[in-house]
Amino acid sequence: LYDSHDLLKDWTAMTELLLHGDEKQPLDREDESLLIDIMACSVKEAATGEPPIARSVNKKYVTQKEHKQVQDDQARLTEHFAEHLPVLLQKFTANPRDLENLLTIVQRFNIEVYGANHYLNHLNALVKCLEEIFERHADEELLGTCSRTYECLCSEKLPVHVRPLVVGSTLIDLTMVKLRQEIQQFNTVDGALDEEDVVTLITSMRRVEALHQCHDLSKWDVWDLIFPIVKQRADYAVPPNPEMMRLSMKTCYWSLLWALKAITDGQSFEDSIPKLKQQFQQFCTCCRELMESPVNETAEAAYLILCDLLLIFGWSLPERNEELTALVFEVDQSLEDQLEQFVRRKVFVDDAAQAGDVTDEEAEIVKTHRRRIYLAAFCKLVVFGVVTVASAVHIFKNYVTFQSDFGDIIRVLLNKCRESDKMGWAKTMVRALCALYQETVSELDPENRDKISDAIYVVHELAKRFAMSFGSDPTKTRESIVTLHREGIDFACAADLNTATGKAPRDLPFLEALNELSSKLLKQDKRIVLNYLNRHFNGVRVGVDGEWQPLITYRNSLVESEDEAALMPPPPLPPPLVSAAVNKGQVPPPLSLTPSMNVSSPFVPVAASSFLTRRTVRTATTVDTLMEVDFEEET
Repeated sequence: LYDSHDLLKDWTAMTELLLHGDEKQPLDREDESLLIDIMACSVKEAATGEPPIARSVNKKYVTQKEHKQVQDDQARLTEHFAEHLPVLLQKFTANPRDLENLLTIVQRFNIEVYGANHYLNHLNALVKCLEEIFERHADEELLGTCSRTYECLCSEKLPVHVRPLVVGSTLIDLTMVKLRQEIQQFNTVDGALDEEDVVTLITSMRRVEALHQCHDLSKWDVWDLIFPIVKQRADYAVPPNPEMMRLSMKTCYWSLLWALKAITDGQSFEDSIPKLKQQFQQFCTCCRELMESPVNETAEAAYLILCDLLLIFGWSLPERNEELTALVFEVDQSLEDQLEQFVRRKVFVDDAAQAGDVTDEEAEIVKTHRRRIYLAAFCKLVVFGVVTVASAVHIFKNYVTFQSDFGDIIRVLLNKCRESDKMGWAKTMVRALCALYQETVSELDPENRDKISDAIYVVHELAKRFAMSFGSDPTKTRESIVTLHREGIDFACAADLNTATGKAPRDLPFLEALNELSSKLLKQDKRIVLNYLNRHFNGVRVGVDGEWQPLITYRNSLVESEDEAALMPPPPLPPPLVSAAVNKGQVPPPLSLTPSMNVSSPFVPVAASSFLTRRTVRTATTVDTLMEVDFEEET
């Protein structure tokens, strides 16, 4: 509609309707709000050329003519709204959502237009409106938009001779003075404020937090003012309420980022880095404690803030400035486990099972949205190497179970992990499969093999999803897929393998799921994996009954033809290797794969053991180190 209907650019008509209405068909409050929303969206597209959210265009680049049109539209909307926007803000000052949409229009302005003298009064009126909105409203989203709008007006693009009109505003000064007085009162009464004073303090904290997002308030010592509330929360006679704690943590978060920016920009003092490091470590300790809070609002805010800080102060920090190396924070295993446990508790939760059939659809949408935010925060830590790929086992494990809610996020995580750490990615996937298998069969009778095979369909589905993440070119992930199969075989054969009784291992049905990934092996690698599988069953008589069927099925997926399945002998026990390393007196790395099959192998007929008449020693590749040497000789 925007490209085909000129009315969407007729901001004069829209403004006239909003200010004076239509005598024949007056607008009600809902109509006015919708018109303001449409007007704000059209202004954004005119000034930036960006389509509305969730709309896509096929244009890959902007032509010179289109760029010129955007510039002309921006100049025209600036001239119009610079004059009329203060009046619109005054009329709709009681509605936070309308104000929020109107204030975003200022962020699309060509600020240089305020250099003309006849716009000075309009600029002054706009600044006064911002001050009144900040004084009157306590809505967090509106205050944030107001702060960003004020930041645009403080831009260096604003002509020098009019800048004092904006910078000289008392908006920040009055807000900070009021907060300082209220916190002093809070400390004086040891947190025992009455309900009205608590609301007043929270409102002031919201305003300061909103301002601190876009403005450096370091000269007001915001950290020293706010951090004691977080650190000494348990020392107050009446502990701070959850909203106060959340706002305090967010304000401290912005203080740390502004301090980091000052150091990066070279505007710091000699002790700035040690001071910031100490503040960061103290704040991280508090966030870790608050993550275990029984109050959900506090715990969730602490988790999100901590994830962001760990990402910012991660190993990539010195790339911007080598002096920042001292600020790099390495996540230890304890913190990694704590973050992973938070994701388990807060993200992968089946509300339907807990609440029964009665569900509130709107509430479920909100919950799912919040959980997606928590999951994405942790996934970013994995992708950027702040925490290890192994910490994502539980996330990978729930790929199928929570496909509808988080499938897109987990799919991106799988692809990013494959790009950054192929071996860690493969090991994490097989561990996820093992964990899901154990969880599925934990309540089943281990003797009932048929029931186990039926129950692990979800493990099969997860293996299929993992197989798709390997892509269409198996050569790029050769080492990864072989490692996955090797560790899967180790898991399936780890327990209860008794050569005397011939009883199948308890977890042998896991090979049925592993079978879903056999197609991703190269032909030569299937031979390697097959030999590795054979060696686990050296001397074991495999029956044809149901308990051994997973092994037979998996083995058949590793052979390329019926002839190979019937005639391929197992490698005999190799003689000691004589290598350059041994000649030099060095001990070669031990291999747990050396025990070989003999003629009693359950897989190979005795008559086939003399099929090959040669002995071959290959040069080991990265994948071939699984076997190192393939011996085949006449018996």
